[in-house]
Amino acid sequence: LADAKGGEEAILKESQALGAAMARLRQAHDPAGALALLDSYRQQFPHGLLQPEAELLRITALLGVGKRREALTALDQHPLADDTPRGMELRVTRGELRAAAGRCAESLADFTAAIAQVQGELLERGLYGRSSCRAQRGDAAGARADLTEYLRRFPSGRFSAAARRTLSLPEAPKSGPPAK
Repeated sequence: LADAKGGEEAILKESQALGAAMARLRQAHDPAGALALLDSYRQQFPHGLLQPEAELLRITALLGVGKRREALTALDQHPLADDTPRGMELRVTRGELRAAAGRCAESLADFTAAIAQVQGELLERGLYGRSSCRAQRGDAAGARADLTEYLRRFPSGRFSAAARRTLSLPEAPKSGPPAK
C-alpha cells in the first residue's frame, strides 16, 4: 500500500511539473520559459512516465524560440505516430526542417506519408514542401504535379502566388466586387 501511494505521489509530481511547462508554453506563450521548466523536468524525472509527452512539448518550445536545428535533432530521435493528428503535424514539420537542412530525400518520405492522411493546412504545407523537394532533386514532373494539385485544392493558399509563378500561371483574380 505504501508503494502504491508513493507511486501515485510521484506521478502526480511529474504530471504537475509537465503541466507547468505546458501552461508556460501554451497559455503564457513563453517558449523560453517552457524550455527552462522542461530542463528542470528532465533533471527531476530522467525516466519519467511522461517523458514522451515532455519531448514532444520540448520540440514545440524549441521551434517557438527558433532553434530549428535542435528541434530537428529531437524529431529525428523521436518515433512519430502515423495514426494521430499530432503525429502527422510533427511529420510535416520534420519534413520542412529536413528540407531546410538539405535532406530532401528524407523529407520526401515525411511529406508523402503525411499527404496520404491529412487535410487542411497540413496538406497545404505537405504538398508545397514535397513539390520543392522534388524540384531540388530534379523531378520536374513530380514537382509540377504537386503544385498543380496544390493550386487545385488551395487556389488562394499561402503558397499559391509562388506556385503560380513556378508554373508560369497568371495570378489569381482578387476577390471583391465584379469589375464594370
